[in-house]
Amino acid sequence: MAHSDPINPTQLAVLKWVADGFPDGVMPDGGTHKTSAKALQWRRLLEISTKGGTWSATLTDAGHHYLTHGSYPDGHWTKRKRGAAPSSRPQPEPSARSRTADSPRPPRATVTNKKLQPVEQSIADVVAAGGRLEVVRTADKGPSYEALVKSAIRFNKVPAGKILVVERGARWGEATIVLTDPPEWMTVALEPIPVPERVSKFDSALTQVRADATGKRNSPLRQRGHRILHAIATACAARGFEVAAAVSRDRYGNHTQQRPPHDLDITVSGHTFTVSVTEPTKRVEHQPTSAELRQAEKYSWTPYPKYDYVPAGLLKVEVGGGPAVRQGTWTDRDGSLTDVAQIL
Repeated sequence: MAHSDPINPTQLAVLKWVADGFPDGVMPDGGTHKTSAKALQWRRLLEISTKGGTWSATLTDAGHHYLTHGSYPDGHWTKRKRGAAPSSRPQPEPSARSRTADSPRPPRATVTNKKLQPVEQSIADVVAAGGRLEVVRTADKGPSYEALVKSAIRFNKVPAGKILVVERGARWGEATIVLTDPPEWMTVALEPIPVPERVSKFDSALTQVRADATGKRNSPLRQRGHRILHAIATACAARGFEVAAAVSRDRYGNHTQQRPPHDLDITVSGHTFTVSVTEPTKRVEHQPTSAELRQAEKYSWTPYPKYDYVPAGLLKVEVGGGPAVRQGTWTDRDGSLTDVAQIL
């Protein structure tokens, strides 16, 4: 239940840090204070402001109570009963006969009965249930709770500082939707892994990748893609992962086209992941050549393409072989990808 949902030591440190007036401006939890603060805001222990582009936080009365007593104040998680709130329904207006100059027409009240979308309603139900909502879906009807949770995550409907997961029950159709704090590994500050500006000696796997690229245009963009792969390969090798150039062969040992194509095979605990660095294309309007114009003038039914697909001038890094935990693709536009720690 929500009233027995204590804050963790990191969040308590952030709460004390805000109460002390941000001493020295040093974060108590290694730079992840905003994630912890959002979790405290969800618990109504902090109020966060970003006015003027400056992040700030203040304790609520409940936050002061928690620091003093180590628990939430009485009634902090109690739901307001239906009908307890004062009604916003407009009172009937007096008729024109009964209204006088001393009793002007009262302003019309606005009543909003907006129905929540299924994803928003699910989030509201989980919050109202204290963070754990047990659901049952029958065989012939009922929503797909896994799909609702995926939509909530995709469209940023999950409360800040929280994650939403589905725990399957013992029987088919039984599940529990849980709103909880993210595990430490999701919020811990990652050690940076920079992409080198120059490489004097490439990783052995990259040597093979570069050899397979022989004959292709050795553009600055391709060279940068090889340096990104080198940073990933060397970091994986340092962690004891198996790194190899991706080579596809048929049953006779002959090279075959990879489907889909990729550059590296990285094996972690017996499971192989793929890493690729590609240059995507972009669609541009086709500019007909003089030969196409002459052909179209001579034979009006002769079509020419409406669009062309040309290199986009950027790189896309993609990891395959399993469901993405943080994300599955990264874009390197004008050297913007300087750290590959999240890819690892």
